[in-house]
Amino acid sequence: MHLKQASFIVLFSFGILGLSACDDETVAPATNEMSAGTAPAVQGLLRLDQPLDGQFLNNKEVMVVGFHSSDTEVMINGNSIPVTNQRFSTVLTFDEGLQTIEVSAGPDQIAVNVMIDITAPVVTITEPSYGSHVDSSQSPTVTLVGSVQDQEQGSGVEAVTINGQELLIEANGRFQFTYAPEPGLNRPLVIARDRAGNEGTATRGFLYGRYKAWGNQIERGIRGEMKPEAFDVIAVTLENAVKSGIISDLVAENEGFSEDLTITDIIFQDVDVQLIPANGFIEVRLSFFDLKIFFDLDSPSTLGEVYISPASLTAELTLAPNPDGTLNAQLINPNLSLENLDIQVDNALLDTALSFVEGLIVEFAEDTILAVLEEALVDQLVSPTLFSPLLEILGVEVRVSALFKQINITRESAQVDLGVQITDLPAINNSAGYLHIPNDNVPPRLQHMASADISQNTLYLIFSHLWYGGLLNVTLAEIVDPPSALSAALLNGFTDGRLLEIMSPTDLVGVRLRPMLPPISRFDLTRPNGIIIDLVDLHLDLTTPDQQTWFTLGLDISANIVPQLVDNRLGLDVTLTVDGVKVDEPLFPVRSKELISLISNFIKNLPDQLGDEGLRNLFDLNEVDFYGLRLNSGTVQGVEVPAPYLQMGIDLDATIQ
Repeated sequence: MHLKQASFIVLFSFGILGLSACDDETVAPATNEMSAGTAPAVQGLLRLDQPLDGQFLNNKEVMVVGFHSSDTEVMINGNSIPVTNQRFSTVLTFDEGLQTIEVSAGPDQIAVNVMIDITAPVVTITEPSYGSHVDSSQSPTVTLVGSVQDQEQGSGVEAVTINGQELLIEANGRFQFTYAPEPGLNRPLVIARDRAGNEGTATRGFLYGRYKAWGNQIERGIRGEMKPEAFDVIAVTLENAVKSGIISDLVAENEGFSEDLTITDIIFQDVDVQLIPANGFIEVRLSFFDLKIFFDLDSPSTLGEVYISPASLTAELTLAPNPDGTLNAQLINPNLSLENLDIQVDNALLDTALSFVEGLIVEFAEDTILAVLEEALVDQLVSPTLFSPLLEILGVEVRVSALFKQINITRESAQVDLGVQITDLPAINNSAGYLHIPNDNVPPRLQHMASADISQNTLYLIFSHLWYGGLLNVTLAEIVDPPSALSAALLNGFTDGRLLEIMSPTDLVGVRLRPMLPPISRFDLTRPNGIIIDLVDLHLDLTTPDQQTWFTLGLDISANIVPQLVDNRLGLDVTLTVDGVKVDEPLFPVRSKELISLISNFIKNLPDQLGDEGLRNLFDLNEVDFYGLRLNSGTVQGVEVPAPYLQMGIDLDATIQ
């Protein structure tokens, strides 16, 4: 796969153990001297219904509504407002802070004080730190530590919750919360609400569970099965392979077969291949019909041809794991049958030597047909590179090795258990290891020609290693062409002109990605084929041409991926949801909200911008075609048994050549 790279927050149901013990310094949330009134203000014939005295408001525009029984106008903060049907209303605009609204009509005067507060409290999480991998064997709980601060002239913090659990906070705004996380990705959400109703939030992702050291493999991470009907389809592909030129290649390689006999050509009318699973091996039958072998004999000098129909060879294909996890495939017990063998030569004097030619031809036929099986079946279909592919991910080559643990072949199916290993990656992002949740349960097999179950642990291994090796620490220019919207001239407005002091208008702003945690896969069980990949606490640096960072944005990205099989090609329906929060502004102030919205929308629209072809190129998904083997239909789904598995089933067909 090749990665060219609305608000969402992943919340897990945590088993709450309870609040941490509170000491004498723990107090209720900070209060403000204002106390919101509960009734309209009344003075003589004048009544002010809205706002109430002491009310906290989170809008600079304040609706003033009241009643006067006789006058035709009232004065509100020095402005004349008409009274219609004894009612009056107007909208006043204020700055943040304590504000007074004065209403008068004749001798009646009312003054109310309101607090305008449109700024949410600032929530900061200090523990656990970014990129934390918490080992459950070392600690059964995790303590979340942070602080919440409201602006000096704000309405004051009213409540703080973590995952919906309300907390008390200390006088200095500090809080802490200890709970038992769920294994896997945890994303606790802290919400602080002030008296005006503004909410500030903060989240912090961390991984919780048991870990394997980076060099360790997944012992049994993939379980595969092929049914007899799948072998029938593969047999057709082998027929295509034989017809596609393997015989011609073997003719060209036969020069050293005999000093006296040279094979000049081989033709045949048809070929039949059968693969039949048996107990412990796969029976292979290869038959050529109307086979003609043309030869040149040196002594006595003559040309001739041999006709055989059919020329058949049966053998047993055995598959077994080697101690190092590689696959040992062998063709044993070959048995050759040459029926209706007839030799024709140009030199009549050769009649006495026909037995010599027949012996050589029989030997050649056996060697050739065995070589066809070795080339088409063992070397191609059971190729070592098939099970240890070299993948290109973001321009970096990574070898993922499937390690054979167990192979069981019966007349009903061929089943295999595989381990997985990734090695020789640099330690760019280091931690104790990759997440591994022990699980011995496996789901029922799918009723397809071929199927595979991939454990969640295998996905943990693959995604964690991509993060560990720094393959996701990239710049945007390495994965897609940066859009013109990222030019310094267009982003300059978000910095009030400061950006063009250090960049030229036509310069593209650099975008550098720094994932704090590896991508974590999960399954949307409400959608049978939905796969979700969460990339949380992704730091995105906006940089100058000389690599200075002027803005850092923290992102949570959730990719909902639905695999689709169309016209023998694997496509992806990808929906991205993005949640962003400012992390740092090291060089100059930035209009963060607007810039966060721009970047978030750009990322969410990436799948549409790339299109189907772009997504295929993004993950390097090519058309599956092995001598006409095609994916006819299939399914991909996530299952729980109780631990998650990614389950895939495919049905095959083959193009008859």
